[in-house]
Amino acid sequence: MKPILAILPVAAALLCASCGVSTDYVEASAPTAPYQVAVVKGFTYKEEEPNSADEALSKEFASVLSEELRNGKKFAQVTSGSYSGRAVRIEGDVTYLEQGNSALRIGVGFGTGKSHFSCTARFVDNTTGKLLGTLEVERSSKQGMMGIADNFPVIRRSAAFDVAEKAADFAVAH
Repeated sequence: MKPILAILPVAAALLCASCGVSTDYVEASAPTAPYQVAVVKGFTYKEEEPNSADEALSKEFASVLSEELRNGKKFAQVTSGSYSGRAVRIEGDVTYLEQGNSALRIGVGFGTGKSHFSCTARFVDNTTGKLLGTLEVERSSKQGMMGIADNFPVIRRSAAFDVAEKAADFAVAH
C-alpha cells in the first residue's frame, strides 16, 4: 500500500498536466451583417528557415480548417476556391510548427518530443477587403503519458477547430 501512496503525487501531477492552449482575438471592425459563406484561403508558412515538409503541412491546415467549418454547419457554403460574393475570407500564417515525437515525449518526458502548432488567422470581408479581426492560436501536446494521443495532426485539428469556432461568430448576428 505504501508504494502506491508514494507514486500518488506523481500520478496526480500527470493528470493535472494540460495541453498548451492559447488563443488571442483582436477585433478590427464589426461586420454589418452575418455571413452565409466562408472562403478559406491557403495559410502561408512564416518561418525563417522553412523546409518543404513544413510548408506542405501548413498548406494542409487550410483543408483541415475547411473541414472543421463544414462540421460546424454555421455557414451555408464553405469554399476554398475563388468566390466574388459577400463572404468572410479566412487567411493567415502558420508561424511555428513542430511535429514532435511520441516516443521521446513518453519515454524521456520533461517536454522532450512535444508537438507544437501556432498560427495567425485573419478574418476579412471578401468584397471590401476590410479586416474584421485576427486570431492567434498556439497549441502544444501534453507531456508524458497524458500526451500519448496528442500527435501533430491532433493539435493541428484542435487549432483549426479554434479558428472555425471564431469564424462561426461571423455567421450569426452579434
